Amino acid sequence: MSFIKSTINEILSHDAQYDVATDYIIVFNSGLHDIINLCGSEYWGLTIDFEVRGDARCADTYRRKLTELTQMLQQQFPSLLIVFQTTHAAWPKWGNYGIGWPVNGTQPLPYASDFVHYFNQIAWDVIRSAGIPIIDTYWLTLSRPDHRESHFYALQHKMVHAGPEVYSILTRQWVMMILETLCKK
Repeated sequence: MSFIKSTINEILSHDAQYDVATDYIIVFNSGLHDIINLCGSEYWGLTIDFEVRGDARCADTYRRKLTELTQMLQQQFPSLLIVFQTTHAAWPKWGNYGIGWPVNGTQPLPYASDFVHYFNQIAWDVIRSAGIPIIDTYWLTLSRPDHRESHFYALQHKMVHAGPEVYSILTRQWVMMILETLCKK
């Protein structure tokens, strides 16, 4: 949060100094990297807390931090449009096998098949209550979740990112939302 606050201050200061218009459009996501930082344990093993397990520390922290981020963006960053992008299914609901591990190794995360969906549901609740539009990339990426790049010894890091087809659709959605907002203005 402190990094985001300082970045917002730098952008606003720069734009004020050079008299740049401040009609910002923000597309943001708080997903897998945030979740792994909040919930991860050493060596990428997660102690995920699903409601059925009766331990909601990680999910509660994610909800609280996402609420804080959303409020900060709405209150401190003047913008014409703020859009939230859900966490995509680069860890598809059946698991993303091979992210930096040998292809013949086991996958320590996620522990549950609905890992990404669970945290997206939290995000939907938080973002919808803030009145921010949502682009849902989770269901979009289930059909084609990742690059299939591999190496002789291991699957490569790009397997965790959505492929070009997904980004093409997302770009079109962003542009349409931006155009609709600008045309109203």
